[in-house]
Amino acid sequence: MKRIANAIARWYNGEYVAPDYDPHIVMMGHQRYHWSARAVRSLVEFYLEHWKWLWTPIIAGAIAGLLATFKKS
Repeated sequence: MKRIANAIARWYNGEYVAPDYDPHIVMMGHQRYHWSARAVRSLVEFYLEHWKWLWTPIIAGAIAGLLATFKKS
């Protein structure tokens, strides 16, 4: 199980890509993500940014469904 968790973490975190070495310029590397990890990261970022607006209609719809069910009986 731990091996699977490590594989998922490596996939999600991507790999560090170091820049070509030039002694006169200080450059930082960057993370390279698999295309599917980029898609998941976009969804996670969207959810974390807009969770309030996503849960409001879900809860309102559930309450409306409960009210409609109890009103019928």
